[in-house]
Amino acid sequence: MYELSRVRLHAVGPKGARYQDVTLDLRCGPSGQPSAASVLFLENGGGKTVLVRLIFSVILPGRRQIVGTSNSKMLEKFVLASDVAHVALEWRDTRTGDLLVTGKASEWRGHVVSADSNRLTERWYTFRPTEALDLGTLPFTQDGRIVSLAGFHERLDEADKADSALQVRWVDRRGEWTEHLDSLRLDPELFSYQRKMNAGEGEAADAFTFKTDEAFVDWLLTAIIPDEEPQAFGEVVTGYAAQLASRGELIAERDFVQGTLDCLGPLVLAAGEKAAAAAIHREALARGERLVVSMAAREGEEAERHRILSERHSDVEVRERGLDAEARRLNSVVLELNRLVAKLRWDTAVVERKRLESERDCWARRPPPMAGLHAPKLKQASYKMTYELRATKSALRSGKPRERTPRSNRRRRVLAPLKARSEPLSPLGCSRIATTWPRPLTLQTKQPLRPRRESPTRWRETPN
Repeated sequence: MYELSRVRLHAVGPKGARYQDVTLDLRCGPSGQPSAASVLFLENGGGKTVLVRLIFSVILPGRRQIVGTSNSKMLEKFVLASDVAHVALEWRDTRTGDLLVTGKASEWRGHVVSADSNRLTERWYTFRPTEALDLGTLPFTQDGRIVSLAGFHERLDEADKADSALQVRWVDRRGEWTEHLDSLRLDPELFSYQRKMNAGEGEAADAFTFKTDEAFVDWLLTAIIPDEEPQAFGEVVTGYAAQLASRGELIAERDFVQGTLDCLGPLVLAAGEKAAAAAIHREALARGERLVVSMAAREGEEAERHRILSERHSDVEVRERGLDAEARRLNSVVLELNRLVAKLRWDTAVVERKRLESERDCWARRPPPMAGLHAPKLKQASYKMTYELRATKSALRSGKPRERTPRSNRRRRVLAPLKARSEPLSPLGCSRIATTWPRPLTLQTKQPLRPRRESPTRWRETPN
């Protein structure tokens, strides 16, 4: 349990009774233990209530917790525009002797007093005093000038970083500050009873006066039970009570809702069918739009393709007309060439005809040159010549030269007159008949031959 040891007030209070820098020491004896009781004697209007309000503002935050008045803006009047108001309380643990400092700092935003209470910035802090920092060495000023709230906050943080034993803790919200005091074993509820006892003159006795037993029980339960649990239970009970009170109405409402649902069933089905039909309709419209778009795109493609094909068709027609003209020209050229070739052939044929007619006339006027030879001998000579040619081919194929026999020599002597002529023979055995005529034809033999007519149809060779 903690007891109040010292109080320090700096730059706070009404204009007529300011606390510039005042420290109230409530200790007694050399041990530094807080006194069991302290009495403050002042005349009426001397500032006793103001002092109590400032001390209680640290433990009981909130404008509704102000001691001795219902005016919620009383504390705002204790902070001037140029002030950074500080109220710091030093506590001592009765069992361990550990010290704890709790404080509150207030400052107007922009150092401008306003009717809006939200512009008054309030912050609470706690720390464990050490040799480096305690209640008396709090940096409220520097070089005779008041340190701003932000500067004071920064200096405490620097001191905490330099000495972790300080355990500096800052709180900005009132509910969080109350929970923090509970964790430090400073019960704000106990100070709430003291606030009620100091509500006015002689209020200490009235604070514990109860007219009925229920009032005493309520006070006792309020004192020993936290407000959150009964409040939650009361809310649950209130909710059940309200539901039970409205049971009849709820049953009637249930029946009405059930009947309404039964009646709305077909409507719901119809609405579902309508929604499905609407979805199908939208899908059909979307498909139709896609089809129209695709058909329009296809129409454009086909139109472009038709244009390209039309141009190609025009080009083909032009080329076809050109090719037709070229074909007709080439046909006329071919016909002319054929005509010229035919004319040349005709002229050649006419020349050949004249030559053949002249040769025919020549043959008609003189018998063929081989007529003096007997037919059997001529045939025999042809057979021998054929045999000789075949033998020569066989020798050439085998690669061996064919031996000459006397018979073959004899055959060579017989065929010598015919082979001795270097000029080509005509089909009838006559050489250059047209050019050598009328020179007499003679055969190169050992004995000259002369033709002798033995029969009207046969000639044979006989010596002269």
